[in-house]
Amino acid sequence: MVLATVGFMYRKIPATIASQHPDNVSVPFWHNQAFVDTSQEIKELGIVFADLDIDEYMWDWEGKLVDESVIEKVLVDKFDYFKTKQLGKDKFLTYRLPNPFVETEFRLGRAFFGMLSADSLAYKLGLHTPPIFEAILPIRESAKSLIDVQEAFKEIASLKHWLLNVQRGHLYHLEPIPLFEQVEVISHSDEILGEYLKIHEDKFGFTPKYIRVMVFRIRSFLELE
Repeated sequence: MVLATVGFMYRKIPATIASQHPDNVSVPFWHNQAFVDTSQEIKELGIVFADLDIDEYMWDWEGKLVDESVIEKVLVDKFDYFKTKQLGKDKFLTYRLPNPFVETEFRLGRAFFGMLSADSLAYKLGLHTPPIFEAILPIRESAKSLIDVQEAFKEIASLKHWLLNVQRGHLYHLEPIPLFEQVEVISHSDEILGEYLKIHEDKFGFTPKYIRVMVFRIRSFLELE
């Protein structure tokens, strides 16, 4: 377990992460076949947290179908567990968002509404809010893609209509986890992060206290102080 005090904020930084993958080397101990389909992923998620004590689970929206009501289902399945090990505080469910420049048809918006719905549900149940506040975003070329996604989330989160008068928790700003994959992008990722911090200050009026970064298959934590 990694604990970090960042400015006035105190949070647990996950040290271990798991995610869905349909094909396993062997049959999982909880299943009857090596292939894990979408209908079994909620069960897998609960086992990863409760039985294997993994800190974080990446809910991968990129290039695949996922259950959009994941929070509702996992809380129903293991509510007693998540009353003591709360999402967003002790355990972390982190969306890897669909790339809006590749995957269209409202997939990004559906992911956003899933995060907002989870925030509302946690608030109503008296659980920690927000249960999801970070998202992994693939970086193709520049920092602007991070800002564009954050601005899109802010607009959707601020929608107002009397028919949408739902109880809300504390989710109004999305914290991105940049994912650098291509060698040419990784090689100047420091410049991309520096540019991102400058644009973030201009757009949102503050500088993030930290950034969690994924580089190919290596994950790191940067405190910006």
